Amino acid sequence: MKWFYDLRLRAKLRYTFGAVLAVVAIQSLLASRAIALNSSHAAPILFWGTLLAISVALAAAWVLDRSFSWPVRELSTKLDRLALGDVDVEVWIYSKDEMGDLANAVRRIVAAQQQFAGTARQLAAGDTNVALQLRSDHDVVGQSLMHLG
Repeated sequence: MKWFYDLRLRAKLRYTFGAVLAVVAIQSLLASRAIALNSSHAAPILFWGTLLAISVALAAAWVLDRSFSWPVRELSTKLDRLALGDVDVEVWIYSKDEMGDLANAVRRIVAAQQQFAGTARQLAAGDTNVALQLRSDHDVVGQSLMHLG
């Protein structure tokens, strides 16, 4: 099931919709054939096909929910801790979907905050020979720390 978690959201939705659509299409074909043949199997085909379609849809909804709800809660918790100044944060999400992209961005933010915390500790200890690399021309915190040193 990991292969499904690593898919991008668009692919997850496409596979989910395709699976439900396939079940409904097969059910319709079988029921239509049974009705055309005046078979007594039409009602059970419709019942079991509908039950299967609902089951596939519920299973897909559960998997989609798990692939987004836990990572969102996890990243939200980590970002809240980071906002409170806790830089000892480790992100445990390594998927290849949008949540993995977001987790990688949070890891980069954590790494930058850890670097700033280390630099601030050195400056607070009186070490003015701090080596700090700016992340970009827009790195306001980095530029401010460089002026302290």
